[in-house]
Amino acid sequence: MRFFDNDGYQQRAACICVLLITSHRDKSLWIFLGGRIEPNESTIDAAYRELYEEAGVKERILRELGVFENRERKHGRT
Repeated sequence: MRFFDNDGYQQRAACICVLLITSHRDKSLWIFLGGRIEPNESTIDAAYRELYEEAGVKERILRELGVFENRERKHGRT
């Protein structure tokens, strides 16, 4: 059965899957997986490699969402 809103649009649902892993230092801490970018590697290529290395997952990356940084630790920009 399909449901439509008051403007005639079909109501749909969608999601963005975000993969979190536990920190190797503190198993109670959930973090985004990631790591260093290798020489001559694009950010997307590095993300594919890290996804496979840390989670064993081979998937599609649709687009970059943005830049994240930890200002407290100056850990780097992700």
